[in-house]
Amino acid sequence: MMKDLIIQRIKDRGPLNVADYMSLCLYEPNHGYYMTRDPFGNAGDFTTAPEMTQLFGEMVGIWVIDLWQKLGCPEPFHLVEAGPGRGTLMKDVLRTLQKVRSTCYANAKVHLVEISPHLKSIQMDTLDDHDDVAWTSNIEDIDFDAPVILIGNEVLDAFPVRQFQKTEDGYKERIIELNENKLSYATSDRSYTFHNTDAEFIETYDAMEKFLRSVKRSIKKGAALFIDYGAMSGHADTLQALSKHQTVDVLDNPGGADLTTHVNFGFVADIFGSNTLGPTDLGYFLTQMGLPIRAATLLENTEGTERENLQAAIHRLIHPSQMGSLFKVLCWRTQGVPDPAGFQNTFFQ
Repeated sequence: MMKDLIIQRIKDRGPLNVADYMSLCLYEPNHGYYMTRDPFGNAGDFTTAPEMTQLFGEMVGIWVIDLWQKLGCPEPFHLVEAGPGRGTLMKDVLRTLQKVRSTCYANAKVHLVEISPHLKSIQMDTLDDHDDVAWTSNIEDIDFDAPVILIGNEVLDAFPVRQFQKTEDGYKERIIELNENKLSYATSDRSYTFHNTDAEFIETYDAMEKFLRSVKRSIKKGAALFIDYGAMSGHADTLQALSKHQTVDVLDNPGGADLTTHVNFGFVADIFGSNTLGPTDLGYFLTQMGLPIRAATLLENTEGTERENLQAAIHRLIHPSQMGSLFKVLCWRTQGVPDPAGFQNTFFQ
């Protein structure tokens, strides 16, 4: 069991920092949370937007078509998703491409960036109807010999973070040690200095930075779209564990619960630099992409419980008190690429 493995690791090598703890809990090859199970949907631990309704993937698909046209309708182009879950988002995106712009669909070389063998097998089943799909565990292994459109939905929140707590002696790193053979928080002896802040907690993002710089380095022409929950700073303790759609103790069931943090979109924007749009609210983005128009059509053709579920999903996606404000959308594009849709008062026609 993962808990036994972590306890033994601490006994052998000393306390873990939060990033190493998250890394083991989520990605340890034999027992890690994402490596061994399907965590999505009502039967899992949390529900992502693509699992709620097809509308989400359709709007992302419209965004892809708009950008593909602004790139000059390249033949071919690379369509990439990082952290694709069950493959539901990509399935809905590809169906939209087929129906709305068949030439866009025909020229898409699809890549899924996935490190979990278990989730990869589910994705292969989900996308069984589509021929030109390839998998990799590292974006830098893809030969980007054509323009790139990359999507990352709820992938940044799963990167391990380090945490630093304010003390009388400066900031000290939060660590996980053993207290009577039980996992417990503590702080390291070493003090750290962070400028221009007086926050009680600081979170830093070494693993996410490495990934974002890899994206920026790999894409020579194109854009990347990231959708996640978060804010413009990392000056808080945002680490949380989810199990069966409930918040649980982070240290209680390592490897058996999802661990995430809120994305620091200010940090993401700083990594990408001046060619960044957003972050903007998810509700605004989806509305600009035409979700209310498409939703009206779907609602006309549903009734009863199905209609109620669809209405609930729409409300959850776009209402400010729900995901509409909590979730943000950020886009980075290479120099010279026109502004993609969704970040201004226009949407694909």
